[in-house]
Amino acid sequence: MIVWTRVDEVLWHRTHDTVVLLPPGREEPFRIRGAGAEVWQRLAVPAVLDDMIVALAQTYRERPEQVARDLLPFLEDLERLRAVRRIP
Repeated sequence: MIVWTRVDEVLWHRTHDTVVLLPPGREEPFRIRGAGAEVWQRLAVPAVLDDMIVALAQTYRERPEQVARDLLPFLEDLERLRAVRRIP
């Protein structure tokens, strides 16, 4: 089971359909939109990867396999930016 959560030190702000992030050590903000902004909202509390996949698949009427192919690389990108982390 893989659990993801936000890094507490990330500064962020949500506008209509965009979340602007400023992770620790980063000088330029990073913007996420659409489904990515929804993922950020879901990470307000620790979230199990499989549960997020199912929920997003239902929300966006996509196959869970497709959501998984898109979601994991997105989370790994946010992890590299130090915006999210995995909880062991």
